[in-house]
Amino acid sequence: MEVIDSKIVSIGTWFLAEKAALLSAEGYPLEDIKRLLLETVPKIDLITFLPSLNNLIKGGRVPALKGMIGNLLNIKPIIGFIDGQIRELSKTRTISKAKQELVSRFTGIKEEVVKLAILHTNNEEGARELQMDLASYYPGTIPVYEAGPVLGVHAGSGAVGIALLKK
Repeated sequence: MEVIDSKIVSIGTWFLAEKAALLSAEGYPLEDIKRLLLETVPKIDLITFLPSLNNLIKGGRVPALKGMIGNLLNIKPIIGFIDGQIRELSKTRTISKAKQELVSRFTGIKEEVVKLAILHTNNEEGARELQMDLASYYPGTIPVYEAGPVLGVHAGSGAVGIALLKK
């Protein structure tokens, strides 16, 4: 048994677990599986929008005053999990524009993507809308999943995002 730092949460870890299971079933030795998984870690991206700043304020990631002003201005941050850290990638003012931003970020790298999934925190309707928006750009099935607790704590209810594995 080996422990691997995935530097990602939610569906991103599933991508690694699925790959590990496939490699094991194909008879790869443990050291090769570990090496291949570590090579895969930087190829996984998770990008999501937050419907409000409330959970970032509660978690201390955003100062209370800045968060309150952001909520008043209806700011919807787009965040990504990069090298094990949460990073703000951009901001929008509406959920519709936030979804457009996710589609735009995907279409900018779609040729590199080998696996795509949509995740949400108690917002299956929003996730299904994003699934339909992305379907014309991605040839495969795009599964929709409820996000795990780590993302749920940071994002709060209503978030929608994409997890992708690049070549």
